[in-house]
Amino acid sequence: MAEQMKAVTRRSDQLPAPMIALLQSLVPDCNALLPADISTEQFRAALWLELTGRQTLHACNADSLRECIVKAATYGMLPGRDCHFLPFGEKGKPTKKATFVPNYFGVLRSLHRTGMVEQAFAEVVYTNDIYDLDYGRTPMLIHKPPRKHRGVGEGAYGFIQLKGAPRPLIHYLDPDDLDRVRKRAPAHEQG
Repeated sequence: MAEQMKAVTRRSDQLPAPMIALLQSLVPDCNALLPADISTEQFRAALWLELTGRQTLHACNADSLRECIVKAATYGMLPGRDCHFLPFGEKGKPTKKATFVPNYFGVLRSLHRTGMVEQAFAEVVYTNDIYDLDYGRTPMLIHKPPRKHRGVGEGAYGFIQLKGAPRPLIHYLDPDDLDRVRKRAPAHEQG
């Protein structure tokens, strides 16, 4: 029984004291920033899981964590589901900086929440796919993946149809474009 009690960690022991103080002071204020479909309790639980699940965030400075939390609340993204807080070293500084990084699902959720988007998605185009994109007066997109063996990825595109808009917004990225985007990402050297 004593061993089981040792295995149970108190919630306050899972985070450093400065981080707990930050959360206690900031999370109540985030309630005003959250969209109607995310409750304060839901945001607090997701935030807790993100911070306890990434021990490397404990070495981040409080201002950068505060900025990440405020951005997540403002954009209506749940940490760990729709966005992540990633720690990065700062040149010449002993502490790390937490960086807010929205993921694909978080961006889509934010787009749909505006009420202005009818449809939005992104897809990878492979060498064996049937693919044609015409940017003419009436943009036309044809993308038919084969049933088997799609081949190697050769590009990707994003598609957004705004409500009431006569034509969709479609943007194609070839491998060189994708590589330039990847190199601008904060974690581009980490896989």
